[in-house]
Amino acid sequence: MSKTTQLTPEQLARFRARYHLTAKDAANYVGVHPLTWSRWEQGKNRIPSYLFLALKPIADKLRELEQLTKGDDK
Repeated sequence: MSKTTQLTPEQLARFRARYHLTAKDAANYVGVHPLTWSRWEQGKNRIPSYLFLALKPIADKLRELEQLTKGDDK
């Protein structure tokens, strides 16, 4: 069985900052309440191990969107 990566609160905060997401947006992407996301970032609740796997395809899509809209700033 493969081991999944355990995310830290700091990594979640960096993920949100990297993609310019609010806690509400990030929570909606993974299907949790915004308060749950906030508690994960604050270290109040344990971050589930599946979250790493859930965020990877989201990050891939957000990077793809960034590339598509890169030229739109001009």
